[in-house]
Amino acid sequence: MKIQANLLSQQYLPLLSKQHLPLLSQQYLQVSGGQGTLRSGMIKNQTSDDAMIEMLESVERTVYNHEMSHMVTGGGHSGAATYEYRRGPDGSIYVVAGGVSIDLTVTGSYDKVIEKMQAVKRSALSPAGPSFQDFVVAAKAIHIENFEKSRKIFHDFINKKSDESTFSIYA
Repeated sequence: MKIQANLLSQQYLPLLSKQHLPLLSQQYLQVSGGQGTLRSGMIKNQTSDDAMIEMLESVERTVYNHEMSHMVTGGGHSGAATYEYRRGPDGSIYVVAGGVSIDLTVTGSYDKVIEKMQAVKRSALSPAGPSFQDFVVAAKAIHIENFEKSRKIFHDFINKKSDESTFSIYA
């Protein structure tokens, strides 16, 4: 599954274009009073490039934390994170989006599949702000989990001895 960091494609990435930069820096300067801390740790007056760099650093931290949350809670069902990058105005490369693959294959006993889908669901919903894609993956895991639970109940009912499976239907 490709998991995008929360709101990156809708909120942050459009702001990274040069046409939005003046608006972004104006808003930032009004909120921050014109000062901020850069990656180097220096505090300086904000320019539009400085505001862009600070925003890129914030997006990068958000993406790393989001993807790490998926990997830690996914256990053996999640893969390594992949990232998308963008060059900042300072020439540095920043992470702006990411994804973690997760295994949704259905193999093994009912109980194994149910347990696996519960782990997938926990992994998909583990970040503080799950993305839309995270909710989609969680919904798929819930669907598979419920289907396997139904199959298990049906299988158990069919395989009971005839004297144990008598029931009455009242109309």
